[in-house]
Amino acid sequence: VTKAKLLAGRKYVIFIADMYGAGVRPKNSREAGKAAGSVRRDVAVERARINKALDVLLAEGGKRGLIDASKTAAIGFCFGGGNVLELARSGRDVKAVVTFHGSLSTPHPEQTANVKPRILVLHGADDPAAPKAQRDALEAELKAAKANFEIVVFSGTVHSFTNPEAHQPGRNQYNAAVTRRAYALMGDLFTEVPRERKYPFPPP
Repeated sequence: VTKAKLLAGRKYVIFIADMYGAGVRPKNSREAGKAAGSVRRDVAVERARINKALDVLLAEGGKRGLIDASKTAAIGFCFGGGNVLELARSGRDVKAVVTFHGSLSTPHPEQTANVKPRILVLHGADDPAAPKAQRDALEAELKAAKANFEIVVFSGTVHSFTNPEAHQPGRNQYNAAVTRRAYALMGDLFTEVPRERKYPFPPP
């Protein structure tokens, strides 16, 4: 919630989706990893939940006059990064998808098609949770789908670089400088996308 408030500022309306499922409340990182893994192994469930989250945002935000449905984006951190990539893979019409040190793989990359949003992947070069082989596979997948994407890799950076509570050198470690750069890149994308006349690809 603290991170959502920071990112929202005075510019954005943010909806936080609970992807674990009703009644699932992990008490520590081990339980969280187990719960996330359960969702990630069933891509149909994962896509259904993240699409439902977007439906709720559009319905409730629209009802309250809080949002412009034509200017929606999805961002995710770690497990959430994998969730928003599945939103893009499922063909939802959002303007942008941004993943921070996210889960990159999908069990059926050959099914990725009709990807509408701009995709920005912000990742640590030394992330052991989603190493270079997964980044390469994601790049091949998105190129095959003719998606509009960027993969930005930060040197000397591992998993959880946006989390101030991450203090496991070589695995999960906060990096304030990289976090600032990553948030700036996201902000630049969000500023740029609504101005594009041809969607999803910008004019030459």
